[in-house]
Amino acid sequence: MKHLALTLLLLVLPVPLVAQSAAFDEAMAGLDRVFQDGGDPDRIYQQLTRTVRTSRALGSGDPDFAIFYAMLADHVRNVELNPVYALQIAEEGLELIAGDPSQMTLPRS
Repeated sequence: MKHLALTLLLLVLPVPLVAQSAAFDEAMAGLDRVFQDGGDPDRIYQQLTRTVRTSRALGSGDPDFAIFYAMLADHVRNVELNPVYALQIAEEGLELIAGDPSQMTLPRS
């Protein structure tokens, strides 16, 4: 699992790791600790949701955080078996990648 997270990180992020924000580094370190401790699916879910909630609360438009949305969407779809919620999370992550969430005016029902 640790290697999967690192591979996803390297594929999604277009900037060097050196340029990452402290919040991003802290979030990755927290996720890494979960994987180091055995990668319990419940703890992975808790860590990813905490990271996404914090990102939302801070109003972070940092596209680098989209990796956490992608990992959470994957987990929600495949482990929690909730494809509808996974799609919503994936759309939020795509808005971050687009750079400016206001550019994405997808209707929400």
